[in-house]
Amino acid sequence: MIPVILFDLDNTLYTEESGIFDLIDQRMNEWLISRLQIPETEVSDFRRKYFLEYGTTLRGLMLHHNVDPVDFLNFVHDVPVREFLTLDLELRKTLMEVSSRKIIFTNSDAAHANRILDALGVRDLFEKIFDIEAMGYIPKPNPEAYRQVLLYAGVSAENCLLIDDMERNLKPARSLGMRTILIGSGHSATDRSHAIASIRDLNQALQRIATEG
Repeated sequence: MIPVILFDLDNTLYTEESGIFDLIDQRMNEWLISRLQIPETEVSDFRRKYFLEYGTTLRGLMLHHNVDPVDFLNFVHDVPVREFLTLDLELRKTLMEVSSRKIIFTNSDAAHANRILDALGVRDLFEKIFDIEAMGYIPKPNPEAYRQVLLYAGVSAENCLLIDDMERNLKPARSLGMRTILIGSGHSATDRSHAIASIRDLNQALQRIATEG
């Protein structure tokens, strides 16, 4: 058994098709246009530049524009979560079958994570939400974020597994020695990595990992 499993939040515990992240994207664009006067035609390229360079748009905004992260996150996450998500009993059953310690590891903030987990009905199944604030606002895929969560969990990387919907967030985890599972593609991967189509396939993946030793 893997002692600790780290779960990404958005587009991992719920599907991208829910539409929540699309709305968050829209809110982010609105913030940049209204607060920083970024032209609408340039906002996508502006965000992409910071996202690729720093891991999140927010990190770039903090470094180059002295943006208050709390103000930014409160605005972009002000979305009606319960209009998109409902109690997910199948997800709850899947998570309850996992005996490992379960920790949310997200570039979002704790308030947003709590709203998502409460809507899905699984908040009580997670030991902690290790959010962007707990990371010191240094997000995945920066290796420092992974070191910080391992320090909290009190385990070595070899005793930890990360589940995320973005391959670029899994590479640093593997470099440190973690096992990884990519959500979304449904195809097996190599280099101590696995991939599943849905979080509901988690226990089958964990069984395969257990046979690897």
